[in-house]
Amino acid sequence: MEDVLLVEDNAVHAELIRSAFDTSQLESKVVVMSDSDEAIAYLEKKQKDKISCCQMLKLVLLDIQLQEGRGVNVLKHIKESDKFCGVPVVVFTSLCQKGDVECCYKMGANAFVVKPTEEEALVDVVKKMGMFWVGLNEQVLE
Repeated sequence: MEDVLLVEDNAVHAELIRSAFDTSQLESKVVVMSDSDEAIAYLEKKQKDKISCCQMLKLVLLDIQLQEGRGVNVLKHIKESDKFCGVPVVVFTSLCQKGDVECCYKMGANAFVVKPTEEEALVDVVKKMGMFWVGLNEQVLE
């Protein structure tokens, strides 16, 4: 079973997103990391495994507006890594400034989605993203 890595420092949002994946019946385990250092450590540990990262990591949902403000470091780490560069990264954040959107796409983000403020809408968006990125999207396996 492939993991979905969720990098999210808001515990309420993290639980809503995890719950949305659970109820969507997708064959994925959501792994939550609350800051960029923790997420990068998780990726480095995965990098040591012998199997392809695209086989064990299906998607990264990344809030770039983390408390320590270094969410883009996770994006940079993934896209500069030979082993992870094929894993889709969806920036999923409350922040929506033109410069941030452009920066994330230039760094290799596969999508930039603004989090809805209402819980029901947030869950609906997560389910739809999950169905596409985890359920329908085919990745090139190394």
